[in-house]
Amino acid sequence: MAFRQSGAALDPCAAIQVPFDLADGQEREFIFTLGVGRDVDEASKMVNRFRGSAAAQSALKAVWQYWKHTLGAVNVETPDPSVNILTNGWLLYQTLSCRLWARSGYYQPGGAFGFRDQLQDVMALIHAEPRLVREHLLLSAARQFQEGDVQHWWHPPRAEACVHTVRMITYGCPWQRAVMP
Repeated sequence: MAFRQSGAALDPCAAIQVPFDLADGQEREFIFTLGVGRDVDEASKMVNRFRGSAAAQSALKAVWQYWKHTLGAVNVETPDPSVNILTNGWLLYQTLSCRLWARSGYYQPGGAFGFRDQLQDVMALIHAEPRLVREHLLLSAARQFQEGDVQHWWHPPRAEACVHTVRMITYGCPWQRAVMP
C-alpha cells in the first residue's frame, strides 16, 4: 500500500498503546485525539483546538449533551421496563448511528444508501433530529426518476458508478394501486 493513501478497500487500521504503571490509589489521565481534516493545515488546527484536558472534557461534555437531548426527545412509559429502555434511547441511537450514519443495518450491511428501508428508518428520528430527516428525504428524492421509480441502493460519493436500480418497481402506497387506475 502506498504511503498516505486512503479510500475504499484499503482497510485502514490504527492501534494506540501507552505503557504506564500506577501506584495503589494513583490516578492518571490519558487523552487520545483522533480526527481528520481536508489537508495537513486543517488537521494541525484541529490538533491545537482539541489539545489538553480542558478541551477534551469540553468536547466530551458536548457529546453527552447531544445524546441526552437527542435520545430524550421522545419519552415513552410502559409497564415493562425493558420496553422503556428500548424506546427511550436504544432504538433511536441504533437508527441514527447504524442506519443513518454508518449505513450498517443488519439487512443492509454494505454501507450503501437504501431508498425505501432508510426512508422508513429515518422517520423514527422526526422528533429527535428533524434536520437530518429533511436532509435524508432530499437525498432520497434526488434518487427518484422522472417516471416515478427509484435508484434502490447507492454508494457515495460516486453513486452513478455503483448503481443498483429498480426500474420496474415503484414504492407507491398499496392502497393507491388498488384505488387509482
